[in-house]
Amino acid sequence: MILALAPAGSAASRFAQRLGLPRPPPGSFKEQFEFLKRALGRWSDELSYRAFLAVHLLSYAIADAHADLTIDVDYLSRAHEYREAVRRAIASRTNLAVDFDDCRLSTHDPALAALDYEAVARDVVQVLRSCGASIPAG
Repeated sequence: MILALAPAGSAASRFAQRLGLPRPPPGSFKEQFEFLKRALGRWSDELSYRAFLAVHLLSYAIADAHADLTIDVDYLSRAHEYREAVRRAIASRTNLAVDFDDCRLSTHDPALAALDYEAVARDVVQVLRSCGASIPAG
């Protein structure tokens, strides 16, 4: 929905077109969502991942340019060193003590999707850049 409803001419809109996402007609969120479900039928794991990753990268690029601190919640849930670095960064900026030791996200076995996530991610970054998005390296 985020990509399909992106402003015309934006990098997100151009990426949505490359994915073949139709633009929903005006209506309620539910009506627009139902339109997309009908138009796309059963979408693949790869399409889902491409759309998710594009929204994530586009959001991060905007946030990174304006935020004092951005936090990767996936990494936060996996790496003690990162949790400590984020905790220190928040404490130095706000004087608040935050404990992230209970931060845990559920994980899924990537092998179940039979998808080359790294290859898809490289392609998504390349296509986003060709659509005019400023996606940082890394």
